Amino acid sequence: MSVLNHSSDLSESKASQSAPIATIEASAQLALHAPTAHGGPVCCARFKATPEDFRVFEQLNIDFSGEGEHLYLHVEKTDRNTADLIKGLSRCYGVPKKDIGTAGMKDKQAVTSQWLSVLTPLNEEPLTQWLASDDAPPFRLLDSVRHSRKLRTGAHTGNQFVIRLQDVESIGGDGLRDNQYGSDNRHNQESLAIAVQERIDQLAQLGFPNYYGPQRFGHQGKNVNAAVEWLCSHEKIPSMARAKRSLYLSAVRSAAFNRVLAARVLAGDWNQLRPGELCVLNGTSSVFTLGEEEFVATKARMDAFDIHPGAHLIGDGELLSTGDAKAFDEAELKRDPQYEILVNALMRLRVDASHRATRALCEDLRHQWINETTLEISVGLAPGVYATTLLAELFKEKIA
Repeated sequence: MSVLNHSSDLSESKASQSAPIATIEASAQLALHAPTAHGGPVCCARFKATPEDFRVFEQLNIDFSGEGEHLYLHVEKTDRNTADLIKGLSRCYGVPKKDIGTAGMKDKQAVTSQWLSVLTPLNEEPLTQWLASDDAPPFRLLDSVRHSRKLRTGAHTGNQFVIRLQDVESIGGDGLRDNQYGSDNRHNQESLAIAVQERIDQLAQLGFPNYYGPQRFGHQGKNVNAAVEWLCSHEKIPSMARAKRSLYLSAVRSAAFNRVLAARVLAGDWNQLRPGELCVLNGTSSVFTLGEEEFVATKARMDAFDIHPGAHLIGDGELLSTGDAKAFDEAELKRDPQYEILVNALMRLRVDASHRATRALCEDLRHQWINETTLEISVGLAPGVYATTLLAELFKEKIA
């Protein structure tokens, strides 16, 4: 199965942004260079030069009972993924991984704090002993409390990010750093600061396309390639370990969503309502299909960020959109010759169709210059929204 090659400058010119995407595998590559909505990046910078440059604080709003069979642990980890943390707690408390709950997965190359629940009668002592041992991992216990219920995926209210970009430089009209070839027209710090401020204002006021981030797909989209091979190349779908199955299904469905959203970004209507639109209520999973008689009133609600346009996560079930909106999304999905095979496979596995908003919002988006070349950004994002997608609207990563 071939994966189309895409220009690394997809987000910087309409010509390259309109390059054809022929397969779902190729749409995973699109996630690495997805078309942006606000005119391309305004600067380039080093990203995640150190784990401390990317900090994530999980926001959990649970009224803990203070008693119950689940021990909740608030843990900070550095340069480790959540799977490592779960594996460590499983050994530490002698429980299967299924007895450990999380609200969501957190980045590896970062400093992140999150809550986990462990089904155990023990207190925090096994963890504190492990953290004090010679083979202690880069974890830190922040708090512990008991509760009556397991922590479930999506239970958090959002994530707060504090991100530092280093070696920040402006980008010229050709998409290259202004000083890359000794240009005499290099932007000074003042003009760069103005450009950053303007883009920050745009993002705060308008939001950004709600793509799944590249970490969803594995290195260079390898999880999508493997998922399509698994689902589409066998008469009988081979069995697979639960964790890998979940990873592959998520990757291939997310890639299809990104593909439709990219087409809408290029069409200029990712944040607009279309006849028959699938609408997602802000901050919930509730949806409804837009009828013609509701268009004016619903548009006012969308302009107030009470609802967002939506797109589908393919699976077992009809698309909820109708009319022009459904026709556009189906036409984009059916450009992939494996689409029908893939949907049939998802139906056989009883993976229900779902949905996701095409627009994401920034909560309290702020920035400050630490020095002339270091920019710090803080923002709150809803569960499932990727900070990397937001950052793609602002800067282009320097490749060492």
